Amino acid sequence: MPPLPLAIRILTTWGVILPLALLAQWALSPLTETWHPVLRLTATISLVVPIAVTWGLPLAMRAAASLGRTRRKLR
Repeated sequence: MPPLPLAIRILTTWGVILPLALLAQWALSPLTETWHPVLRLTATISLVVPIAVTWGLPLAMRAAASLGRTRRKLR
């Protein structure tokens, strides 16, 4: 399977990381609302990055590749 184009990889990465980061901030807000913003950001990143790299991105990249194959077959 050829690699996905750079633009598709970038959009897929943002499409996974942004919702996960927003969800993590929302879920952690009761616990971290009194924390310094840098510490709050560190907690969010520490939670989001491992989830995105091990689960979210591989799943999203496979889905994007599958959509690309389907579109090529329809042409």
